[in-house]
Amino acid sequence: MRDRTGRRSGVENRIGLSTAIISALTVSIMSAACTGGTAADKEDVSGPRQVALFVFDRSTSIEDYQLELAQQLTNDRISALRHGDHIAAFQVLQLSLAEPPRRWSQAVPTREFDGMVVARDSITLSRFLRDAKDYLRPFAQPADRDNITGTDLLSTLHDVGEEIRAHPEHAPTVYLFSDMLQSNRMIDMEGLRRMPRAGWAEAAAASGMPL
Repeated sequence: MRDRTGRRSGVENRIGLSTAIISALTVSIMSAACTGGTAADKEDVSGPRQVALFVFDRSTSIEDYQLELAQQLTNDRISALRHGDHIAAFQVLQLSLAEPPRRWSQAVPTREFDGMVVARDSITLSRFLRDAKDYLRPFAQPADRDNITGTDLLSTLHDVGEEIRAHPEHAPTVYLFSDMLQSNRMIDMEGLRRMPRAGWAEAAAASGMPL
């Protein structure tokens, strides 16, 4: 269970929180590619379609300003999406895959005519990206987090992997906003309370457990 004060022990500071600052964490999977710019800038850019997957850890160990920064970074990446791309958002599960996930997934509208830039396509794209930012805002909401009782990153990444496999024609990029401390009934990295034994990952994979 998370400490509502969000404070960390000295042990936790020593196990790598400096590398888990939410503002700097972007994990790329497979041959991900992502460039900056606005929706209008993207109309004539060729290349593989993208699937952008945003994963938000809202546990109380995450500071409010970090969630606000995650929202800013998310909006910036949404603005870079093009016609035919895909977007998905996940809130980190608390305990296991058994709980109902909080997620959102949508395809970015394609052009009405392939190879032709039409004004109404640009308008449709701009409206979609604006609405997508509104839909994802609750995923980085600092309020109402006291009832969150765990952080199951491993199960959440299983769901993320399923979303990636559902779009094999898209190049995926995962944006993971978290302090990266697994904390559920099986593994609790908070203060090293329940750490897996050596070889756990290999044994779990051999048994078919989702990692």
